[in-house]
Amino acid sequence: MERKASERRLLESAYAGEIVGSTVLKDYNKVAVITESGRGPAALASSVMASFLATNPRGNIRVYLHKEGEVEKIIEEVIEYEPSAILLLFQCDDEDSIGAFMEMLRRLAENMVEVDLILHSTCVESGALKEATEEEKVGEYLSQMPAFTYSLEEKKGYMLLKEIYFEESVLELEGLEEYPLKYPFVELLKEQGES
Repeated sequence: MERKASERRLLESAYAGEIVGSTVLKDYNKVAVITESGRGPAALASSVMASFLATNPRGNIRVYLHKEGEVEKIIEEVIEYEPSAILLLFQCDDEDSIGAFMEMLRRLAENMVEVDLILHSTCVESGALKEATEEEKVGEYLSQMPAFTYSLEEKKGYMLLKEIYFEESVLELEGLEEYPLKYPFVELLKEQGES
């Protein structure tokens, strides 16, 4: 069955979100998801929430939608919520998205929000994280907070959880855990590679 590119992206977001919510977030009991508007981020955030709650019925998860001019309010609400982890779900596929991601990371650093940070893979792959760490406050913050990301290892059939290390202006990633991709996701990725 031939799928439209937009349909594939929505399905990919849903499958990826399911893995993130049920595996990457499994050890947290209180999670804040900060994301941007758009179909892809909405599908990803919804899937993360549903799978997190299905896996962790006593868990608590809240979603905050990044809006220009409301970042300080979001940070205040997140601090009051006191999550054990913050998942930053930004596509980082254009200047607006990269700018929103960097602004959110900057505000977290300015407020020294002590929490495990989990960054959507595209925040790292696009170079947005590297660019953000060039700001001294953000670099200092990341060197003090546990930070993680994940990547799809399509050919190997798993999602890889990675720890982010930032010391002396050097950004390094270390693989921690592999989470197998479910059959429908693998098939979707194969279909995508063939088109």
